[in-house]
Amino acid sequence: MMEKYRTLSEVSKETGLSTREIKYYIERGIIKPTKIEHKGAKAYNLYSSSDVIKIQQIALYRELGYTNDQVKTLVSDSNFEWKKALDSQIVELKRQKKHLENKIIAAEMMKCLYDIEKVQNFDISDFDNNLDDFASGILSPESENNTELSLLQIGESINSKFDLEDIKHLGELIIDSYEQLSKCYGENPKSDLVQNVFNSIKKQFVPYFSSQFSKTDQMEKYLYLLSFEWFMTLGTDRILELILGKPGIIEFIKEMVEENIKREEVKNG
Repeated sequence: MMEKYRTLSEVSKETGLSTREIKYYIERGIIKPTKIEHKGAKAYNLYSSSDVIKIQQIALYRELGYTNDQVKTLVSDSNFEWKKALDSQIVELKRQKKHLENKIIAAEMMKCLYDIEKVQNFDISDFDNNLDDFASGILSPESENNTELSLLQIGESINSKFDLEDIKHLGELIIDSYEQLSKCYGENPKSDLVQNVFNSIKKQFVPYFSSQFSKTDQMEKYLYLLSFEWFMTLGTDRILELILGKPGIIEFIKEMVEENIKREEVKNG
């Protein structure tokens, strides 16, 4: 069966990529069209099915953040250490994710300070000249300047005074709260119905985190809201590390599970 060749526009339609993006890959030498057809003074690139697959692979690797040189190697070198490169890229993407979270944390704090005191003339020195260092410091369980923040207080509570029954009951409260919120989801958050549900939820949690819900100072109320915004910003890994006070706990759990899987495979032959 004869190979079916596609024009640039056909490849664009088939892959969902713009013709400009495909041309970019060709200009950078990441991929070369299998066939070039000449019509008069003009030359037209034609693409095989293999070319289309490579173009789709290139788009994925570029989306994952690989450099042009890395992508070129990935799609052309059959001996390339693909898993090693992927592991390395996952580490880099996690670093970028953490940096993005840190930028949101700084922006949320700026917004909070503006709401409270109308502060707006910020510069990088207000954040220790490094957003990553600032965020890491402010989210650290050892941070003396932020012990009033809800996330840190929750972490302290879990680590210092919760026993197994407390944690079990807290889990039940979280499930119950979710069910209550689900019933009123879609209503106006400012309505009496929703506010009554929220007050009911707060009341349930008072025995555990009374300090979070008894604040009357305006600053404390804004800090409570800020901590909630941060909670929504952070990834699960950082939330667990913060609440449990165990840096690197996600990697610990990951290695534990991987080892368990290996042992199960050996055990089952």
